[in-house]
Amino acid sequence: MDKYLKINDYKKISLPPVGKLIGFYPVEVKSGEALFRLETKQEHFNPMGTVHGGILCDLADAAMESLLQHYWRKMSPLQQ
Repeated sequence: MDKYLKINDYKKISLPPVGKLIGFYPVEVKSGEALFRLETKQEHFNPMGTVHGGILCDLADAAMESLLQHYWRKMSPLQQ
């Protein structure tokens, strides 16, 4: 998998390394929205049979970081 997600013809953002470890990846990042996909496996589940909260937190963290990078790179140097 590529180490960057292409935002448009001029911008790329780095992919979160934890995604490779856990098995999630970005599908799309656009203004106000980050879509990631996780195909769950048995090791993602807790004893109650649901996805472990830590996995969900890592996924949410990666999506929020991707949005932050998306907006940060759109800003001009004067806005930063």
